[in-house]
Amino acid sequence: MLLKVISGGQTGADQAGLEAAEQLGLETGGTAPHKYITSKGPSSELGTRFGLRELPSGNLSQMYVTRSICNIRDSDATLIFRSYSSPDTDKTWGYCMTGKWMMPPGNWSYPPFRPFLVIDLQDTGNVSRIQEFLHVNQVFILNVAGHREETFGKGIKELLLEALKPSPTRKVAKKEEYYPAIRELLGFE
Repeated sequence: MLLKVISGGQTGADQAGLEAAEQLGLETGGTAPHKYITSKGPSSELGTRFGLRELPSGNLSQMYVTRSICNIRDSDATLIFRSYSSPDTDKTWGYCMTGKWMMPPGNWSYPPFRPFLVIDLQDTGNVSRIQEFLHVNQVFILNVAGHREETFGKGIKELLLEALKPSPTRKVAKKEEYYPAIRELLGFE
């Protein structure tokens, strides 16, 4: 049962994931660079509206890496929206595969370090691929990552609204159900 969507708050894929989750009534959060820096500048709304926490000040390039690693580790799985090669998006993919901040290896045959699914918006069947991925990996907290273009993010939001919406066979917990669901999962109720 999906309970929460997190991201690093960058424009594009990250913010699309947070907006879709908010619209569906899911908990949101994640880790963002100091001062909630995005490609458009600081965005304190990421903290106040979506509950992201900010990293301490430091080197901006390193903060982006740290932010990405924190969100991968703080989630059960990562959805990576990727339509073309991009160093940071590809290294997010590589980290999910290997546990190291690197480009994804071409012939990796080991289980991934963290579950991930790479989505290209131009592919068909993405809604069912995402739903199956969430079910198979028993995802409670989902990290959304990918390209930062704002136009790219609009397609992601629409896709996530469809893929994450509750159905009779798939439950999505509303914010007010979050902690009771965790308590039930842990056997406290």
